[in-house]
Amino acid sequence: MGVTAAFGQAPEQYGVLAYLQSSAVGAFDVRHQTDAVRLNPNRNLYLITVSDGRTDQQLLSEVATDPVARHPELNRPVSLGGPTSDLDAAQSTASVLNGGQSTASVLNSDGDGSTLADSSPGQDLGLRNGHVLTLNIGLFGSQAVLGAKAASVLSSQPRYYHGSLVPAQYVDQPVVGQIHAGASALRYASGRHVVVALIDNGLDPTNPVLTQTWTGEKGWNFYDNSPDWSAYADLADGPQGRGSQISLGGAVLDGGSGSTPSTPCSVEFNNQGSHLDQSTASVLNGGQSTASVLNGEQSTASVLNGGQSTASVLNDAESQTQALAAVNALLACDPDFGHGTSVAGLIHLVAPDAKILPIKAFGPGGTATAAAIYQSITYAIDQHVQVINMSFSATASTPAIEAAIREAVHDGIIVVAAAGNSASDAAVFPASLPGVMGVGAVDGTQGQFPLAWFSNFDPGPGQIVDAGVAAPGVSLFTTYPGGGQIWATVSGTSFSTPLVAGAAALLAQRGLHGKANRAAIGAAADPAIAGDAQGQVGAGLINVQQALAAAGAAHAAERDQRHGHDHSDRGDGHHGH
Repeated sequence: MGVTAAFGQAPEQYGVLAYLQSSAVGAFDVRHQTDAVRLNPNRNLYLITVSDGRTDQQLLSEVATDPVARHPELNRPVSLGGPTSDLDAAQSTASVLNGGQSTASVLNSDGDGSTLADSSPGQDLGLRNGHVLTLNIGLFGSQAVLGAKAASVLSSQPRYYHGSLVPAQYVDQPVVGQIHAGASALRYASGRHVVVALIDNGLDPTNPVLTQTWTGEKGWNFYDNSPDWSAYADLADGPQGRGSQISLGGAVLDGGSGSTPSTPCSVEFNNQGSHLDQSTASVLNGGQSTASVLNGEQSTASVLNGGQSTASVLNDAESQTQALAAVNALLACDPDFGHGTSVAGLIHLVAPDAKILPIKAFGPGGTATAAAIYQSITYAIDQHVQVINMSFSATASTPAIEAAIREAVHDGIIVVAAAGNSASDAAVFPASLPGVMGVGAVDGTQGQFPLAWFSNFDPGPGQIVDAGVAAPGVSLFTTYPGGGQIWATVSGTSFSTPLVAGAAALLAQRGLHGKANRAAIGAAADPAIAGDAQGQVGAGLINVQQALAAAGAAHAAERDQRHGHDHSDRGDGHHGH
């Protein structure tokens, strides 16, 4: 499901943001009894905190009167998952949730084309037997859980897609044809040599479909300021802090036979966050301790604190029951677990050879701060990415985030952001900021592409622009954590956004950047859809192939014109001599 970020009153531990000259920081800290930390070594924005009981509002009042501090503001919290009321209404939930209608699927195929007539709930999982085990995910109150009774087995012929084995449903799903991606677009470009920054809650580095896409040596986690950008990092913090409880209760897993006492996330996922203790590994893997090095690759394992990772509970699941138990434990400590991995899968679907730079700004429960988002954007700029994908939205903005986005846009980076899922025409950020391509969602499961019931929209042409373009955002099939065994069906503007980011990556390979790239996507879009009847989604439904074809024609014309001038100049020079 797509997500709505919400800015709220900052708790005192979040601090204040202000611009300071490095030479003035020492005296400033002594004067105010603060700790000012520079957020980016190439910029002068600092996070200022105190530990003596003063609130952030009191600190802001102090800092505002100091002449060396410029543009002070609260370091506001941002929520990837939205307010509790939205969770209860299934408006803003974990990436795979859609009011009980979405699914996660476990791929059960080894690529040899063999197929079984049916499968039992206890059948071993793994890449074999040509089946997809579909696990329906529902939302009960604000607790995301999987129910074993909702599981079913579907036939899934495996296919190879740009070097990895995928279910046929992934490459053959309707959205590929609806936006004219796939083979028709890939003959122009595949995203090679283009980097897309994914600012989200991490992705699964063990997923074989995504392994070749991430630039792991450059990714970063700004939620806890560490190199572990994995989707499995920071689970110990839990959705509401270290007191959060998880349950491996039998009522959830097998319809009511027995229960297991709730346990703090900080115990189940020990103080390093991306590790399992032995007791948890034992519960989730049928009594087998499986804290193994991921994929047997030291390079991948090093991203995850030496390879002892919670990823093993999904990668090594040998039965449907074990998979249910593992995903339940993960969702309990992070209701948005898997969001970034699902977004990445849709970028890869459209631009399979593009690299993805994983930047983790959001922690368990979808928590982040303005400082973390500022750091994420400016880090992407410093890494010279061509595209930034931000599958989140907020009802308010901050000067620091706006400054970072202005810098990215000025540098020619294509910034793509979700229009949000409140079914509203109110302005959201960053989608409505100048130079940002906001993306609304249309329903590709219905004829004429009506506006998706949850998607934000524009009041009309020439007014607020939350949705510069639209892409299908209902029931998209994509990657999910679990070493390639688990797949997900997702809905939300969070997932229409990476389709546009993928299109931008293809155009970037063709040499189009910044405004020219955005213009090409908009010019090729189709406004003759039901979802754009009142100008609600800007230029309309994207057409990737048409944008690339037009870009190719324009590039050829420009090249011919340039060569013509070159010949003319050489001729004039020759006659002059």
